[in-house]
Amino acid sequence: MLQPPAASLPCSNAPAMEIYRPAKYNGQLSEWLTGAVCQAVKQACATSKVILPNGKLRFYAFWVSTSKRAALAPVARLLFSFNFNLDIIMNYADYQHLLFEHQPNGVLIITINRPEVMNATNARLHWELTQVWDTVAADDATNVVVITGAGKAFSAGGDLNWVETMVGNPEGVKSVQKEAADIVYKLLALEKPVISAINGVAVGAGLAVALMADISIMSETAKITDGHVKLGVGAGDHAAIIWPLLCGMAKAKYYLMTAEFINGVEAERIGLVSLCAPQDEVLPRALEVANKLAAGS
Repeated sequence: MLQPPAASLPCSNAPAMEIYRPAKYNGQLSEWLTGAVCQAVKQACATSKVILPNGKLRFYAFWVSTSKRAALAPVARLLFSFNFNLDIIMNYADYQHLLFEHQPNGVLIITINRPEVMNATNARLHWELTQVWDTVAADDATNVVVITGAGKAFSAGGDLNWVETMVGNPEGVKSVQKEAADIVYKLLALEKPVISAINGVAVGAGLAVALMADISIMSETAKITDGHVKLGVGAGDHAAIIWPLLCGMAKAKYYLMTAEFINGVEAERIGLVSLCAPQDEVLPRALEVANKLAAGS
C-alpha cells in the first residue's frame, strides 16, 4: 500500500491553524472510487468539500487541527491505496492576502492585499499566488480575471523579513524556487484570460503575475524591474521566458542584466506591457477590457 507521509505534514505558511495539503501523486484512477469511500471521506473530513468532477477526485483545502489531522490518517491511507491524481484547490475564503470581488458578468477582480508593505510577498502570499489560478480554473462562475494591488503598489517584491530567512536555508530556497515556477506555469495553464492592472511598482513574484497576464495595463508612473541580479542571481521565473518574446532579446538582456527600473511609458514603447494609462485610469481601463472579453467580443 502506498503510504503518504507528506499528507500529514502541516503547511509551513499557516499561522495559527494548519492547512491539510496532501502531496500530489501522479497516475490514473485504477478503478472508480465507490460511493462508500466518498462517504467515508466526507464523514471524516466534515469541513472539506469532496467532489468528483469528470472522474477526478479533488480536495478543497480546509483548516484542521492536529487532532483532526491525526484522525484523517486512516482515510488518507485508504485514498492513497488507489492510484490517482490528488489535486488540492483552495476556496476563496481560505486566502489571507488576496481579496476577491465577483462581478455578475463573470469578471473576477483579485486584489493583492498587503498595502502596509506595498503588497510585498511574504511566505504566505507567495504560496497563495501559486494556488489562486487553480481556484479560478475550478470556478465556473468566473470567465475573466483582473488582478491589481491594494493602495499605491502592485507588489513590491519579496518582504525583506521573509527574504532574510532564506540566507543559509537551501531547503527554503528550493521551496521558493518551486513556487516561483508554479506561478508561471499555472498562469500559462489557465484557460481563462487574465488582465493585470499594474497600478504601481511591481517586482519579484508580483511582476511575474503582472507580465504573465494575457493583457497588461500599466500606470504611466508605475515602475517595474526584475531585480534578481541585485540579489546575486540571474533573472529567472518568468523573465527568461517572456521578456525576450515581449520586447526582444536586446532590450530584455539590457534590463535584466542591469535591473534598471522601467516606467509605464517606456514599458509600453518597447512592448513589455500591452498599454499604459494615467494612474487613475488603470483599473477602469482594465475592467473595460475585461467586460469586453466577458461579453464575447
